[in-house]
Amino acid sequence: MSEVKSVGFEFLAPVSSFIGIGFPSLEVLTFKDMKGWQRWSINSGDDHRTSRSFPRLHKICISKCPELAEVSIGLIPSLWVLDIEECSEAVLRSMVGLSSSLVELKMVNVKGLTQLHGDDLMHLGSLEHLYIEKCDELRYLWERESEACKSLVSLQKLEVYDCSELVSSAEKEANSGISMESLKSVEFHDCETLESYNCTNTVERLLIRSCNSMTSLTFSA
Repeated sequence: MSEVKSVGFEFLAPVSSFIGIGFPSLEVLTFKDMKGWQRWSINSGDDHRTSRSFPRLHKICISKCPELAEVSIGLIPSLWVLDIEECSEAVLRSMVGLSSSLVELKMVNVKGLTQLHGDDLMHLGSLEHLYIEKCDELRYLWERESEACKSLVSLQKLEVYDCSELVSSAEKEANSGISMESLKSVEFHDCETLESYNCTNTVERLLIRSCNSMTSLTFSA
């Protein structure tokens, strides 16, 4: 599959031409090791046809597709789980808005990712589990603590592994006085430059392991 550069509307054509719905039973979709893949677009100019694609799709995994830079596939309201591994930040930012029902987001070795921006967070009101691993350019989880608290109202579990440049959870307002009341479990592992973390006091499980630069751990009500 390394020669594939573009996946377009023809990806749906055999099914959509038959019953009018693209992949009506598909629940899990995975693309992996497509080294030359640059573009994924199924927008045909007919918004109605595009919106009827993948009506039962619950999970998308895109792994080891380093050249993929453009994703335009419309909304997928049924999507619950998004797994992005060894891809660019452009892929992540194109896909976090696919569904307002996303409950799990996994990001592994996402190139160019320095933080989750406000435009990303606004789509994640249903997110319950955020997993981040080996994102070596990540310096902060998000820009403003208050913005994250207002957006991530359902977040219950936060896991961060081996992010070598991570300094703190927020670039600004690290102690904003606003907390994530839904957050129950927090883990940081092998984040060598992590200096501080402001934790909500409603957390039931807190694990910080091999974060040797940590100098400040605060708790907010």
